[in-house]
Amino acid sequence: MTDLTRRRSLALAVGAVAAVGITPVAAHAAVKSFVAFGDSYTMSFRAGIPTWADQLTAAGEAKMLADMAISGATAAGVNQKKTLDGQVDRWIADYKAKGVPDRTVIYMGNNDVGSGPPSLSAALAQYARQVDRLIANGVTRGARRLVLCLLHDWTRNPDSTRNYRPRVKTWNNGLRAIAAARPNVITVDLFSRFEDVFAHKSKYGLTNVTVANKPLSATTYLYEDGNHFGRKGHSIIAQEVLPKLV
Repeated sequence: MTDLTRRRSLALAVGAVAAVGITPVAAHAAVKSFVAFGDSYTMSFRAGIPTWADQLTAAGEAKMLADMAISGATAAGVNQKKTLDGQVDRWIADYKAKGVPDRTVIYMGNNDVGSGPPSLSAALAQYARQVDRLIANGVTRGARRLVLCLLHDWTRNPDSTRNYRPRVKTWNNGLRAIAAARPNVITVDLFSRFEDVFAHKSKYGLTNVTVANKPLSATTYLYEDGNHFGRKGHSIIAQEVLPKLV
């Protein structure tokens, strides 16, 4: 995506954000910068849809310095472009010199939970190692914060063929433990938020949370495909992440 195309896309996203309604929580405060690590739930404009990070930036609620996320990324594994450690490598090599962000967000684990080995121990251990690397590189120094996003229940996804809930809970508990053991590391409870979305869809302006419909996922459907939220779903994520960025 060229810079011009990206600027045009972001301009369109501003209108989309207004339509779905990201509520400002810190209009009086300085806009915080952030860097995002993750998978397809964070990758900028995946499938042409502005993700939560794109929407927050377009709305002027936060300033994204870099989006390191790659579709299909995992916490498990080493020395690969898609692994979390590979994303951290790239940030250190290409972006850190430009400035350590006010906030650093990791939204990772969907692919570990969805298609990883039976045990999540290795993936969580590698996740913790990358958290410690980021901390060593200053992302929690002073007033800075590192934000870890818990996952929603993948059992709810339209393409789901198994019960992922125990694995998601194991993953989320692992992230809570990582955060609790380290100063200035906090979590965003997307699991609880989306449990409420699934139970009370009309409260969020949704009419369907079980079937994928890409055109309507900007407004009334949660899913744009069998495993991904659409623009409306990402606006819900943005609303949940935003208080942790200010």
